[in-house]
Amino acid sequence: GTTVSSCGYATAGNRESFGVLLRQDPTGNATIDQQVAAITSAPAETGPSEIVAMPKGKAIWQPQLRSLSYVPDGARVIVVTPPSIGLSRKGADPAKLKASAITIAQAAAG
Repeated sequence: GTTVSSCGYATAGNRESFGVLLRQDPTGNATIDQQVAAITSAPAETGPSEIVAMPKGKAIWQPQLRSLSYVPDGARVIVVTPPSIGLSRKGADPAKLKASAITIAQAAAG
């Protein structure tokens, strides 16, 4: 029953790229709070987590992973993350990465 889609996007000249993973759970068994708890359940492995204000649902920014997990409703999780290697990883401004991840996640949520 779970559907997953993964895409990669790059800006002109490949100077900045992001991966987007969309997960849809049609059964809707987990609440937003349960999904957020699962995302933040292993801080020893993922590093600290930061709650991000979003228009609906909840989002978690994990600076160590450079990853944003957005749960706009009980059935979906949208994960936006830059690549682990490549030009966009070296010298990238963490605040800019976070802001871009938030913008992409909001657009994907519709």
